[in-house]
Amino acid sequence: HVVLQPSLEDIQSAVNGAAKKILNASLEIKRWGQTDLNGDEENRPGVDYDAIGTGSFYDEIASDIEIVKLVLLLTGSVEGVKKMVVEHLKSYEAYDFLYLSNLQEEYAAFIAKKPSLDMFETELMKY
Repeated sequence: HVVLQPSLEDIQSAVNGAAKKILNASLEIKRWGQTDLNGDEENRPGVDYDAIGTGSFYDEIASDIEIVKLVLLLTGSVEGVKKMVVEHLKSYEAYDFLYLSNLQEEYAAFIAKKPSLDMFETELMKY
């Protein structure tokens, strides 16, 4: 059999993992410029200045429709290629006799029959 290495499933898994890691990286990116770092902000009632700016961009990025579309396209991209690869691999089935059978044994069995010229021609027409 013809085997793809790495397999399409491995490629799909790597693409999915990369997409997840890129999105999860946004959890570590904190917002800038929205905290009261030096304490000189006016203290407004009900505002927790320590919490302002500590949020990440993850929610914003993960809910952006264009980013969601791109992630879906990226994670589904291998699936489309998989169908094309399977169809292409089918074109090799015509030659599977080269790798599914032992050609030396087949040749020895054929010669042992003491073939005639017609038998040689018939055998060659198979290929």
